[in-house]
Amino acid sequence: MNTSPVTGTALIRPLAIDRIAPRGPLLCIRRSRVDRLGAGVPSVPIDDSSNLASIDWVHMRSPLLDRLRKAATLSGGTGAKLERLLDAICRSRPVPEDWASNVRQLLRIPEPGTGNTNSGT
Repeated sequence: MNTSPVTGTALIRPLAIDRIAPRGPLLCIRRSRVDRLGAGVPSVPIDDSSNLASIDWVHMRSPLLDRLRKAATLSGGTGAKLERLLDAICRSRPVPEDWASNVRQLLRIPEPGTGNTNSGT
């Protein structure tokens, strides 16, 4: 595969993050870069030595992403709908325990039956 220096960096940096990121449907970023995301992008620091944060894409609200989703004719999901879907996956699929734990902690998906919802955040 031929790569330019920019393409190589664009591929290598995400792979370096992927190697140390926790398992799960997570979008991770270095903590030092979180400020670049802006106030509208919620993130949760990962409590380990990786120096990463997880972007809470489930509860993120973005007019730009809404417009892109609509233009691409992709179905969108509300935070509550995505919470239900991820909860169902964690309960009904044979996912590793750490995967399910990371969904609950880093994407703020409530445990079933707790009555705690995060969709309004």
